[in-house]
Amino acid sequence: MTLRLAALMAWVASAGAWAEEPRVAVVVAAVDIRAGETVTIEMISQRSVAKGLVTSSVVKPDSASYLIDQRVLVPVLAGDLLLWSQFETTKAEHHRVCREALKVTGDAREQIARARAAIRAGAKKK
Repeated sequence: MTLRLAALMAWVASAGAWAEEPRVAVVVAAVDIRAGETVTIEMISQRSVAKGLVTSSVVKPDSASYLIDQRVLVPVLAGDLLLWSQFETTKAEHHRVCREALKVTGDAREQIARARAAIRAGAKKK
């Protein structure tokens, strides 16, 4: 039991480190965005996050203009960080499976649920 308590205390201490880490601005979805929708300025916003959580795949505010009038390949929920890969054209199998699942109408949350179910079903077949 003391080992678990020590692990929990270490985790809590490390979580506090994120709060003290320098922060950096990133681009996030201001609203739920359906797969295939064209992004407008009203659909994006900025958020400050711990610098250690940001990779080169995250869109930074100085590059946000490149997203305007671009189509999103996958559904994105309000508050999600926007990633360059959400806008790339790719033939990766998991993107194909997601696109197939997203052909049916529905809001972004429904699209995500269908895509996750399709990916799980595909993983079980292998």
